[in-house]
Amino acid sequence: MVKSNIKPQNVNVDWGSFKGGSVDVLVHWNISETTETDDMNESTYTAWQYEEARIRVPLPAHARSQATAQEYLNGRYQALLMLAGADVIPARIEEIATLTGVGPIAAPKDRIDALEQMIIEMQLGV
Repeated sequence: MVKSNIKPQNVNVDWGSFKGGSVDVLVHWNISETTETDDMNESTYTAWQYEEARIRVPLPAHARSQATAQEYLNGRYQALLMLAGADVIPARIEEIATLTGVGPIAAPKDRIDALEQMIIEMQLGV
């Protein structure tokens, strides 16, 4: 868990890492605001706690400027969460099962992994 006194964006593009059509991205999730106390003068300040992962992401030709890359990646936040290893797939599969009335889902792990990879590729347009 990362702690900072600066509120994080969901997606931060490390534009200095851009090379060969790919860029490093910091993905943040489980962001929560807390109040901390300064040990020196006992004053309080706002801080944020969150999970963070750095991942390398290919960019399509139309999203290779800093502004268009940020916009492109912001629109693919859920896919980036999956790539970053956040626990989003089980919740999403469970939501789908509930909405469709299928009920509990049981599938071999390799089939679930293949499905997750396919979803990620579709959302990123790879």
